[in-house]
Amino acid sequence: MEAAAAPTIWSPYWEIALGDCPTALAWNPGADQLGAVSLAGEVVRIDVASGGSERVADHPGGALCVAWAGHRMISGGQDGTVTVDGERVDVGGWVSAVTSTVTSTVTSTGADARCVAVAHGRQVSILDVGSSPRSPTAP
Repeated sequence: MEAAAAPTIWSPYWEIALGDCPTALAWNPGADQLGAVSLAGEVVRIDVASGGSERVADHPGGALCVAWAGHRMISGGQDGTVTVDGERVDVGGWVSAVTSTVTSTVTSTGADARCVAVAHGRQVSILDVGSSPRSPTAP
């Protein structure tokens, strides 16, 4: 029997410490930024070349997921909100997953709308982050 090979030691380009365990990571479409979220609730945008980071948002109780809609960073957490580059949208229920796509629908600005699918509570919702959020309606 052959002896096991010695383990390879990888040297990181850089490391960033978060307030608690990371729960999700996502590369932006250009692969020059990385989104990271943690159980401490922080949502961080990391510049891949330099390793510099920027705190984008917080989710009290923990951030659970992250995705990109073009250049916009989307996150979700236990607080029942989705953030779009730090702007909050209350969807209710734990936000356990987010993902995005470009739709074939053309908006009034001529650009493709960005749709984000959000898993929250027992629901799945589609948000159009290419438009302004709807104002809450009065009861």
